[in-house]
Amino acid sequence: MTESTREGASKGRIGVLLRTYPKLSETFIAQEIELLEQRGFDFAIVAYRDPGEPQIQAVIERIRAPVHYLPRGRGSARAYARSHARALAGGPLRYALALARALVRQGVAPGEAPLRAFLDAGWLVGELGLGRGGLAHLHAHYLQKTARLARAAARWAGVGYTISAHAVDIYTEPPKRVARLVADSRALMTCTGVNAAYLRELAGPQADRVHLVYHGIDLRRFAPDPARGAPERVRFLAVGRLVPKKGYDDLLEALARVRAAGVDAGFEIFGAGPLAGELEEQRTRLGLDAAVTLHGAVTQDQIAQALGRGGIFLCGSVELADGNRDGIPNTVAEAMALGLPVVATRVSAIPELVEDGKSGLLVPQRDPEALAEAMLRLARDPEEARRLGSGARQRVEEIFDADRCIEACARLLAAHAPPQRPEE
Repeated sequence: MTESTREGASKGRIGVLLRTYPKLSETFIAQEIELLEQRGFDFAIVAYRDPGEPQIQAVIERIRAPVHYLPRGRGSARAYARSHARALAGGPLRYALALARALVRQGVAPGEAPLRAFLDAGWLVGELGLGRGGLAHLHAHYLQKTARLARAAARWAGVGYTISAHAVDIYTEPPKRVARLVADSRALMTCTGVNAAYLRELAGPQADRVHLVYHGIDLRRFAPDPARGAPERVRFLAVGRLVPKKGYDDLLEALARVRAAGVDAGFEIFGAGPLAGELEEQRTRLGLDAAVTLHGAVTQDQIAQALGRGGIFLCGSVELADGNRDGIPNTVAEAMALGLPVVATRVSAIPELVEDGKSGLLVPQRDPEALAEAMLRLARDPEEARRLGSGARQRVEEIFDADRCIEACARLLAAHAPPQRPEE
């Protein structure tokens, strides 16, 4: 443990605010919590809901932090009444100021649901002791309702908050709202340079609060097998939720072109989501039923095993009309760490990791023909595929080593989560 993280261990308990927990597709958040716990940080996880997914990642079992869910549904009125009574008794003036701020914001920014945030903030103060011997600091993932709750609760309790911003939350939220959340935070971490530049521009005088911190990959766990041979059949792979921004429809169109060019290639897709039915229909329409396998939801261990068998990794990410997009998909970094060559679209921050011609091939988004050309290039030239796979591993080692990335995160939290102070 370094000096910076030893300091982190002396801080008070940090409340980590999440939309859902545990979520299969947010392994990067769970990994961050686990690595920070190993460096002495003390967390409590606070989520709006449990997604109730049938599978959970193995890392969830290793996290020590207790998990609390905000009151919802039956019995929530009693839970709010009890916690708000405690918050009022513990600090009448702070309670009155928090309510007044919520009422004012409700009049000028109803889209932010200030009164809902007030209810939840009172629960954090009264039930979890925010600022009163329980939670000493808040860290919100996503610049959405979690960050708005962190802001409201931190002001109420007289503590600070920090934020981790990712992708969809940055570009689909109103810029003025984002700038306000950054300005009132103690620090904001984001996982790509593209994100950091955009947020610094929005933050203006508070630009120094925005910090680039890549998520990182466990390079020991995701390591190429030197004995791995080439698959007998050209094997394309993709991992991610079946949602529009992943561009799976373009990938299927590209595969149809590859097979029409005479290459016997299979395509395995790992992930679940609302587009499963549409993709199955497209697969049949393109005559790809025998070539494309939709595996559904999988754990990170299963992904590591699947990618570890080799192949060519595909990422067809696109930017949607509402601004929703990927940052750097962690699955791309995982595939690269395992020494797989990558064909990816030149979207958002993907070029920060995938260097065209060195660690992968980049093509324009929404261009199945360009995707097919890059796929054919690697399918027909195994030596170039091996060269790019080797470059991919080297690139991940340079900038995506989880041990180095987590140290940057730990230093920021240690600097901005001060010890609890006595109740006023």
